[in-house]
Amino acid sequence: MTLGRRPGREPRPGGARARDRSRALRGAAQVALAVLALAVGPARAAAPGSGDAPWEALYRDGTRPAPIVLDLSLTGTTAHARLLLPGRSATLSASGTAGADGSLRLTVRDAQGRELGVLEGRRSQAPNDDGRTFQGRLALGGTVVHLALTRFAQIVTWRVREGAIDVEVRYPHFESSDLGSLNAVIEPHQRATLASFLAEGRQAEADGGLFHGWQLLADTRLQGVVGNTVSLLGEAYRYTGGAHGNTAYEADTWQLDGPPPRELELADLFRPGAAYLARLGPRVLADLRAQNATWVVDGEVTALTAQDLALFTLTPAGLAFTFPPYAMGPYVEGTFTVVVPYADVVDLALPGGPLAAYAGAAR
Repeated sequence: MTLGRRPGREPRPGGARARDRSRALRGAAQVALAVLALAVGPARAAAPGSGDAPWEALYRDGTRPAPIVLDLSLTGTTAHARLLLPGRSATLSASGTAGADGSLRLTVRDAQGRELGVLEGRRSQAPNDDGRTFQGRLALGGTVVHLALTRFAQIVTWRVREGAIDVEVRYPHFESSDLGSLNAVIEPHQRATLASFLAEGRQAEADGGLFHGWQLLADTRLQGVVGNTVSLLGEAYRYTGGAHGNTAYEADTWQLDGPPPRELELADLFRPGAAYLARLGPRVLADLRAQNATWVVDGEVTALTAQDLALFTLTPAGLAFTFPPYAMGPYVEGTFTVVVPYADVVDLALPGGPLAAYAGAAR
């Protein structure tokens, strides 16, 4: 799994201390895992409306190689959702209300907040079912799509509060047989992340260096699923003292063509010998310049390497690249995201490979 940091450009104090301590305390993480089991009990998804963590699950039409995906989050009578729509080359947000009978009505919006349509339907309510299926309709413009979706993943939330230490880790647990092998990779990694950070905080407290608190908020979200290829993006905000915290990312694309899951590098998406960096580099830099990324605008960054582009995901809209704070500009500029439409690079794609499959789904 990749850590979002550009080589040769170390983040300022705050986030950097967390990563340095993480390297030094990897051994302590194994001990902390045993403590963690006692501290938080078994991992599970919260029921709708219970506690302060929302109930969240992923739904899809499993009969399609490029399914519509509904990422649904419920807190009491409030509902939020992301819709991954390969056929529309878009990921849209929605919000609205949830009824006690499993009914939902959400307004769908684009990235600018403009209303595009309505998502409505009902989650199944049979005993011990926990909303395993969703039947409804998606109306966008003049098009209505009838949905018959099945839950294929539940979002797990691990939360530890210990004095000034506050850790929350969220990630998908895949229930479907075609994606279930990912759990053996994802869950141990997420537990180790939590345990390591908890151990760091306890050591900081013992050393008298806890000061204003010790916080980790880590959230891993599905970015795309087409055929046997799954793309995930993890965002982790860490505060370990200093003027501000720092945000890091993990981008992982997995091909499940046989056990164990195989993590893909950017080069794996393209034909052997294809000049994909020569194609992508100028395209991504032009987009970053248009977003006023300081170190591109002032000429400090003039070319991009494979390592610079290591944080990639396959999304309905295209091949997406994430640049965390400090990668292409000072902290105040935050995170930059560049999406390259599949049409711009599909001629370089490995025939029959993941990039070609996602490009085909976006048509």
